[in-house]
Amino acid sequence: MSSVQKSNPKHDETLTQFAPPRTGQWIEVLMRYRYALVIVMVLLFVFGQKAMAQEFKSADECVVGKRVVTREKQAGVIVKASGSGCTVKLDSTGQTDYNIFWMLRPETSSSKSAGSSGKRDASGGQSRAVGASPSSTGLQPGKYTCYMLTGGSLNYAFIDIHIDSPSRYRDKSGKSGGYSIDGNQKITFTGPLAAANAKLLPGQRIGLNMIGGTFFNTSCSMKK
Repeated sequence: MSSVQKSNPKHDETLTQFAPPRTGQWIEVLMRYRYALVIVMVLLFVFGQKAMAQEFKSADECVVGKRVVTREKQAGVIVKASGSGCTVKLDSTGQTDYNIFWMLRPETSSSKSAGSSGKRDASGGQSRAVGASPSSTGLQPGKYTCYMLTGGSLNYAFIDIHIDSPSRYRDKSGKSGGYSIDGNQKITFTGPLAAANAKLLPGQRIGLNMIGGTFFNTSCSMKK
C-alpha cells in the first residue's frame, strides 16, 4: 500500500510568506524608491567632494601670505614654502610650525570662529590653545605611529615609538632608550633612534628625518 502525504496548509502558507521576492518585485521596489536613492547618492557625492576639497592637494597651494588651518585646528599664515613643505606662523603662539602641504586647508569663516575660541588670560591677552605649545607638556605616554611622505603619497613607515615616561621610550621591536627635549623642541634620542634628527611638533607629533635640517618627511602621531 502506498502512503499519501497530506499537505499542511499552514506549512505551505509559511513557505509562501517567507519566499524570496522575485526579480520583478525587486524592480518594482527600486522603481518605487528611485528618487530617494538618487537623492542619497547625490548627497553622498557632494559631501564627499567637500571633505576631499578641504585639504591642499598639491604643494602649489602653499603660497606665502595665505591663511590656513592645520590638522590640529590651529589657524595661521604661511610664511615660507619650500618643496612639499609649508611653514606656518600660528596665531595662538606666534611660533612657526612646519607642515607638509596635505596637512593644511584654507581658512574659512567657520574655522576662524573655531580657532578664536581660546580663553583669555587674566591680563586680557589670548591664551595658548590646548596642545599648541608642545614644550609645556612634553610627550604624552602612548604609542606614536609613524608615516613617511614618499613620492607624494603617505605610507606607513613601519616605525612605532612607545613613549613610556617623560624620558624613556621603546621602539617597535621593544628596544628601549632615552630622550630629552630642549627649549627649541629638538628631541635627542639615545638607543635605537639615536641616529634620527627629531623635533617635537605642535599637536603632540614627532617629526623625524635621517639627514638633518628642518624638513621632516616622517611624522609620528599618538594612536587614539
